[in-house]
Formats: sequence, C-alpha cells, structure tokens
Amino acid sequence: MGALEQPRTDSPVARESLRVVGWALFLHSAVGYVDILIDGRAVGRARLGLPRTKVRASPAAGGHPAASVCGFEWIPGPGDLPDDRDRICLEARATSVEGETFELSLGEEVLLEPPEPPFEDGDGYALGLRRSTERLLGPRTFRAGEGTRVLAFTHRLDHGGAQRYFFEQIRYLLQDPSTLCTVVAPIDGAWRRRLETIGADVHLTTLPAIGVAEYESAVAQLAAWARLQEFDVVFANTLDTFLGADLGARLGLPVAWSIHESFSVPSWWLAAHGRDGHAYVRERLEHALRQASALIFAADATRRLYEPSADPSRMVTAPYGLELGDIDVFRRGFDPSRARRRRAAFPEDAVLLLCLGTINARKAQAVLVQAFGLVAGRHPSAHLVLVGDSGGGYSDGIRTFVAEAGLEGRCTLVPVTSDPYSWHEVADVFVLSSDIESSPISILEAMAFDTPVVASNVFGVPELIEDGRHGYLCEASDVADLARCLDRVLSADPAERQRVARAGAERVRRRHDPSRYARSLRRLLIDLSEDPAARPSWEPEPERPAYDSIELEDSPASSAAAEDGAEGQAKPWPTVRGELRALIRAAGRAERHVADAGALDSLLGYGFRADPALADRIACLERVYFTGATVLEVGSRLGEVSRAVRALGAEIVDGVQFEQGLVTLAGLINAYRHTSRVSFHADLAELAARGERYDVAIVSATVGAEEASKAAELAERAVILELPGEQAQGSALAAALAPGFTSRTPLGEIEGIGEPAILMLLARDEEALRDLVADTGSGVSPTLVGGEVQRA
Repeated sequence: MGALEQPRTDSPVARESLRVVGWALFLHSAVGYVDILIDGRAVGRARLGLPRTKVRASPAAGGHPAASVCGFEWIPGPGDLPDDRDRICLEARATSVEGETFELSLGEEVLLEPPEPPFEDGDGYALGLRRSTERLLGPRTFRAGEGTRVLAFTHRLDHGGAQRYFFEQIRYLLQDPSTLCTVVAPIDGAWRRRLETIGADVHLTTLPAIGVAEYESAVAQLAAWARLQEFDVVFANTLDTFLGADLGARLGLPVAWSIHESFSVPSWWLAAHGRDGHAYVRERLEHALRQASALIFAADATRRLYEPSADPSRMVTAPYGLELGDIDVFRRGFDPSRARRRRAAFPEDAVLLLCLGTINARKAQAVLVQAFGLVAGRHPSAHLVLVGDSGGGYSDGIRTFVAEAGLEGRCTLVPVTSDPYSWHEVADVFVLSSDIESSPISILEAMAFDTPVVASNVFGVPELIEDGRHGYLCEASDVADLARCLDRVLSADPAERQRVARAGAERVRRRHDPSRYARSLRRLLIDLSEDPAARPSWEPEPERPAYDSIELEDSPASSAAAEDGAEGQAKPWPTVRGELRALIRAAGRAERHVADAGALDSLLGYGFRADPALADRIACLERVYFTGATVLEVGSRLGEVSRAVRALGAEIVDGVQFEQGLVTLAGLINAYRHTSRVSFHADLAELAARGERYDVAIVSATVGAEEASKAAELAERAVILELPGEQAQGSALAAALAPGFTSRTPLGEIEGIGEPAILMLLARDEEALRDLVADTGSGVSPTLVGGEVQRA
C-alpha cells in the first residue's frame, strides 16, 4: 500500500520545481526500492526513508515498524522530462526485498509549464546595479613581489566534510609566510576559531539568493570592502559560494572553485532554493560557472555533471588529499583505555558497524537501519552506530523505527562529533549509504584506519573502490542490496576483511597524498594570480624547506638560530620569537594583525617582564619544570603566561578566554614547522568532550570555582592557582580542588588584583610534586584555615 502525494494535478507544475513525493509499505515485508516512471518508462530511483508520522499514526499501517520512515521522493535531472510534451503520466513502482511489486499513480496526467525562460532585464534594473558596482571598483591594480592574498569563500563553518576540507587547504596555504588569507562565510561555527588560530581573518556575512536588489546589494558591499584589501585570487568552496565566485570575476580576480556537490546545476538549484530562488540569482550562478578560471572536482563522475554548464578545459579532477600524517600521529598516540571506555557501551564481542556523517536524507541512514534490521538476526554480535545526530524529523523517524523494529540495544544514534578519529579507531566495519556523494572524506578516513568499507555505488565512490578488492559496493536507495552487502561483509572471515581493509588503506595512501594536493592547489592559485587567462593545471609546486624564505633580523635569536634550528626539532621560544618578527614583516601582517593586542613587540614577548605583576608570576613559574609538559591555561593572564611556560619548555599550550591578537600569534606559531604546537580554545566543555588531557592547568583568580573544577578534571598532574589572600573566591578555588590534589607547595607571592596573592601548585601526589618542583621551599608557607588562605 502507499500513495503518490506530489506533484498536484489540479494546476500546471513548473518543470524546474517538479518533485515526486509519496510513501510505500509492504505489510508483510520491507520495501527494497522504488522506481519512478514517466509515460511507462523508468527514469530514476527514488530516495527512501523519509519520515512519515501521519502514516505511522494511521490504522491502515497496521503498526508496521517501517511506517515512520516509509516516505520517498524523486527530483528529475537533465533529460528526465520530455521537452516536446506538456503532459506526462507519472507513476511509482515499489519493489519489496522479496521481489513483489505494486504501482502507485496520481490518477491524472501532470500538466507541465513551459520551460522557465532566461532572466530578462527588460527595464535595465539589474544592469544598472551591476554598473554601479563596477564604477565603485574601478580598474584592478596589480602588486608585484608582495606575496599572495587569497580571498576564500566557504558555505559554513560548522561541522562537515566540506568544511574540514576547506580548513586543511587554508592551513597549508598559510604555512607560506608570504600568503595572507581572508575567509568569508555566511554561517558561523567551530571552524572559525580554528581558522583564526592558524592566522586567517574570518568575515561573517550573508550570501542572499532571493532577489535582484538583495543579491546586488550584497555583492556591492563585499566588493567595496574587498577592493581595499588588494586580493590576488579567489578560492571558493562548494557551489553555495557562487556569489563569491561572481564577486571575484567582477573584481577582475581569477577564481578557483572547488565543487563537491554531485548534482546537475538545475537539480542543485531546486534542492537548495526550490521556487524561492530568483531567476536572476540563478543566472548569476550559471554566469559564475562560465567565468571561473578553474573548477576543481574530486571525481570524474561529478565533473561530467558540470560539463554542460562550464568550459571543460577549465576543469580539473583532483582526488582529495587526506591528512594521513595526522591520522598516523593519532593512532600512535591513541589511548587504548579510551577505546575500552567507548566500547564498554557495547557488548564485549560486538562487531561495530560505524556510519559517520550528519544524519540527513541524502546520507540515507534510514535506509541503512532498515537494511541492518534485515540482517541483524543472522549476525547477533553486530551493532550499528550512527554518529552525526543533530536532531530533527529525519532522526526522529529513525529512532522510532529502531524502537518499533526491536533494534534497541543493537543500533545507537550519537550526536555530531568533532573527534571522528576516535570512532574510526574502534570501528570494525565502516558503512556509507548515501545516495549522493562525490568523494566522501569519511570513506577515505575509514580506509586509512585499515577498516573495511561498505559503500553505495554513487558518483566518485567506484573511482575509489573496486568491489571486493578495496571495499564492498551496493546500489544506492536499495534496502535489499545494502542488506545483501552487509551480510556479505559480516559473513566474511576476518582474514578476508583484513585483506580488503589493507588494500583500501594502500590505495588511499597512494592516491590521496595531502601534501601533493595542497601544493597543487597552491601552485594553481599562484599561477592564476600571475596569469588569470592561464589554463588550469594540477601539478604540485616543488617542496621547499620549512624556513627557506625567512631572513632573521639581528636579535638575540639570531646567534642561536644556527645551533637550534635543526630540521625536525622544536626551536626554543627565543629563536621562534625572533623569526616570527621576520615572518610578520615578510608577510605584511604587521600592525593590521596585532592591533587588538597592542604593540608588535608586546605581542611577540619582547619586554614582557616590564610589567611588575607579570614579572612576579613568571618568576614563580620558573620554579616549575615544564619541559615536555602539556599545559592548559584558564583566565585573564592568557597569552603572557602562555609565552612564559612555552619558554620554559612546555610542548602544547591550550588557552581558554583568549583575545584575538593572541589567536593571531598562535596562528603564526602553528604556521611554522618544527616549533611547539600552540592552540587556543574558548570552551572547556569542548576540550573535555574531545578527551583532551594536560599535565598542568594554570587557573587565575578571575575564574570561578565551577570553571576551575572543570579545568582541574583535565589536569593529570597538577593545578597552579592564583589565591588572593582576603578573597573568598580564591579560597573557594583551592577548597573545591583539595580532595583531588593531595600535595601542594607555594610558588611565591605575586601582585594580585588590588592586593598581594599567592601562586600555589596543587599536585595529584608527592611524586608529581617532586617531578614538577624540585625545591619546595619558598619562604612563603600558606595553609588553608577555615576556607581562607593564611600566611605563616
């Protein structure tokens, strides 16, 4: 049983917005797939698993467990609708997993509107707005020998595969001190902080698609701002950023555009904007594609979709680079106890099937849970984990199905995570059930983790995986075929799964070298900035030594540079500090980047002992042996203290409650290879959720007891507290932490907020205390009396 609900037959339907929607159920079986027929000819397979709460509530559904996810939809692609007829007969044919079929019909023909005509600017309104912007811009001026300034657009900065890809490319570009990068995005998220940390400027703005005036106004505002920045090239990420590509062309800048969406342009426009998208704005999208200097695709199958919309000679196919080094470092340092804790939520002998990606209709997790339900009985140790839940009707439908199909305890939904590697490390099989993908990063990661992969055979996936050799392939939007594939991999002996996983890992490591990809992108951007008319090529620039373009000024660091600059080793902070000054000068960052933090010398640490209060703190901290320690700092003195503990040998510094100028400094340090890694975060809860741990936490008096306790939970060896003598808050901090830190010593007296204070080290035990502070005598011996700090 079932029904076709859309399109309507009582009025003409626009070809550009036609969408077939319905639902289907087999009362004693499961729907395998649904084909769409036009005038009796099968033209495509519908997307399955859409939520249907009303069907579930209907008595006719008979309590079928799949009633909550029995919806389907289909959107026509190029050539699916006849051009020579304005009436069509639409039907849907549902096929069960056993091969039974039934057909659904609208009962009447669908009347199609004529194809949408191109946008016509009859009154010249749009042209007038564009010319106003052109007059504002004037001719482009070229800068010689001043490095490369990149204007980068991305669709959003929250979690997602395309966002991660974007971050990695910007991170590599900024390793060159002569490159500046400004990122523009309409939606904020966690990646903004990370981009700022590596030295990118981030500008949040809207990218409207609702009308001529709104679109042109946004272009004009961005154009006026961008012209003053003297950018050299535009890098756009995802099709959503077409306004940025359009802007680049109007600025006279070459545009390199990385497109991940495996849609034709008309299909993408309908999926993204429906009938709300203005015809003029769509025309600007199509114009931007035709004007782009280079279009970059991860798969040939995706590239072919865009050949009717752009110049094929401007297109390159480049398999994504994967951060294999980061994965290897993670795996070497992975704490087995974390794996045990994660797996403790599942039976000891569980075979974990991992699906990692935002839970939505395109990823087809509802199809996956139905397929898993068909094989779960034959494989009682299998457990399916869906990581990527952000709520909503689609997730709710899956939860209902899991409950009503008796899969509770066998299928788990987990929220979106910023730590995918920890899940990859514990997975036995990775499953991707999407009906649209180009070349998903999650598959590449799984293969790099030596995990066998089950994936739907869509677009770029078969270019990566040969069935049975590098992984296992199934048909998309087909519950029965996915179930067959799951049964195949779960029935395989461990040796076969290991063989397939090993072959997949070798293929990824040969094909997806991140350094080669990033160097090729950088070479492309530089070539285009020098000659915008050049045909794009995808050849990497030669690898260069980490410091080849830096000339050190005469400073205390210079004399140590030759001795301390051995490749592959972390340089001491004084050396890094001197080189950073040269780096900032060479890159043209100077005051523009450090205005928020004051003078350049102050930001880089010169003369920081001139502040008496800070000098006291640093003198106290010099009593602590920080070499090789990892440090978390929380509080108002962030930055100055961070520099001090790095100078004393700390390997990693994470700071909470940062200032923008300090983030810039961290980005510059990160851009340098062979130096201590420095990162700044604004959220203790995020650090805890990621499983971060530190040797020492430094907590200032401005931090409340609750935040101090959170920081202390992340500290494995000790906490350093600033304790005001007469303030209850300082006493409360020490009292709150006392049970977990049994050994303590004062580091010395400091100038506090309006009165003297004590810097106190609280260690987990005597051994940690001895390791961190060799001399525990200080002439100041405070004790806790009645919850207050008293001086002897």
